[in-house]
Amino acid sequence: MERDALWLAEATEIRSRADGSRYNTQVVLLLSLVMFNGLIIIVLFPVLIAVLILYDRLLWLEYFSYRSNWEQDGKPHGFFWVPPEARFAGGWLVRFGSSAAHWRKSFAWIFSTPEWMQRDKKARRLVFWLRTLVLIWNLGLGGAIAVHAFW
Repeated sequence: MERDALWLAEATEIRSRADGSRYNTQVVLLLSLVMFNGLIIIVLFPVLIAVLILYDRLLWLEYFSYRSNWEQDGKPHGFFWVPPEARFAGGWLVRFGSSAAHWRKSFAWIFSTPEWMQRDKKARRLVFWLRTLVLIWNLGLGGAIAVHAFW
């Protein structure tokens, strides 16, 4: 019990400022981490939403303009948009195969460009921004975790 109290006293260092006021370094560190990570999340949240919307737009383009490719891909659905062929039970549920294709494509399109995307100027632009924003999201989140872990 005394050992725990001694450790806490050492960890909670009270420092004096030049003007004579005092502050607790542990509280200052905790507040700075919470504020920094909160700021990172607030900045990155719109990036994440944009990524999800861009993926849906790519999928929507494939569905309406390259239907045979969409069917070959396993009829994936989007994050916010679900085509009628991917639903069952009166539209309340999404087919398992469609969900599996959704997760496959949401990962694969980050690293590879299907032939139909290479031929379509709009698809190339959408996938460029999708990849750019995924990179920003990952770097921002990784940076926030690194700062939190090693601060």
